Amino acid sequence: FFHNYFPSMWRSLKRGMYIEWHKVPTVSELLRDAPPLPKIREERAEGMQCREIGPFCSVTEAEIRDHFPHDAIAADQAVLILKLATSLLGFGHCTTDAEALVLHAALALEVPSPFIRIGHREVTCRFGAGPVLIVPCDRDFVFSSLADMN
Repeated sequence: FFHNYFPSMWRSLKRGMYIEWHKVPTVSELLRDAPPLPKIREERAEGMQCREIGPFCSVTEAEIRDHFPHDAIAADQAVLILKLATSLLGFGHCTTDAEALVLHAALALEVPSPFIRIGHREVTCRFGAGPVLIVPCDRDFVFSSLADMN
């Protein structure tokens, strides 16, 4: 219909939207030509577990993983969610917004029945039938927000 009434415009659209499909690589070709993924060494992985889970927080990743001895996936999810929560809290993010953001992240990770409460000095959470985790954290000042108030 369109090409009968506006032939010059139709030719321009056809030229502008033309894609050469024979030059686009397939997924198998992309995977074959991709560089190999770097391997994480065991020492580095062990060293990362000794780091604190967030800023201004004394709990380590290994301490959180100890609560999930038989479920590595649940341990990874808990560590990731707690890192996000303590980072937001540690850098002065509003607790109500941080709680909503962390809950959405937990739901996106398909954590079973997440319970997350972020207070001014601690993060309380429980994932599924797992243990209740209380992670203390200090709050930092947000100087950009303070500057906006002046």
